[in-house]
Amino acid sequence: MTRVIHCSKSIYTGRRLKAARILVPIIALMLCAVAVIGAGYAYQSSVSVQNNTVEGGSLVVETNTSLFLKDEAPDVIFTQDKVYDKDGSYKVSIKAAGAGAAITDSSGASVDMTIGEGASASLLGSATVTITNNSGKDVTTLTAKVTISGDPSIGEKKLSDIVQEFLIVVSPTVKASVLDKTESADILETNVADGDSRDVTCNIYVVIKDTTVVNESNSATMSALTTALDEAKLTVEFVASGN
Repeated sequence: MTRVIHCSKSIYTGRRLKAARILVPIIALMLCAVAVIGAGYAYQSSVSVQNNTVEGGSLVVETNTSLFLKDEAPDVIFTQDKVYDKDGSYKVSIKAAGAGAAITDSSGASVDMTIGEGASASLLGSATVTITNNSGKDVTTLTAKVTISGDPSIGEKKLSDIVQEFLIVVSPTVKASVLDKTESADILETNVADGDSRDVTCNIYVVIKDTTVVNESNSATMSALTTALDEAKLTVEFVASGN
């Protein structure tokens, strides 16, 4: 279309040029119309199949809540130093520490995990989750996450100040250290094939840093600290995935 316009300018002058200028857009529009018509299809056929079904699969992770983390033993141990004056007044300093539990899997086998100096572990309890896989693919990964709901004050500190980490122990070789609100590494020993179901049992520990939670107070009490600790709630989440 552009070439036609250039050609008109070089051949026509005066009135002829004016007529050519009118004629060229008309020709261009005709050519465009022909091009549009040529882009269509003279004949067309199709095939379709109705009422096809959509098959559903499932991947379920379930647990028995009545047995979940039922250790019942103390997890944070408070100790105090109390200094009296001759007039009968006193000042109390209170420290928090873990129970010093040995780290094992659910069968009692010893597990080697480094938690660092100035900290000790407490067993929160054992947890079993059941993976039922009908997804059409293998389940290749299971992760765990422990979240402290809220952050209650424990004396002059927050609970997050004394919790160092959580330990997820499946076996001496399958284990993970995880911070609060952080997803663990994979704790699934072997894949769960499509159509299979498997129980995964782990021990979960909290690691407590040796921390002074009350420093030289004349009013703090042990009962106030244990009551505050009772307000702490933990959420444990397991996520199974595959490909």
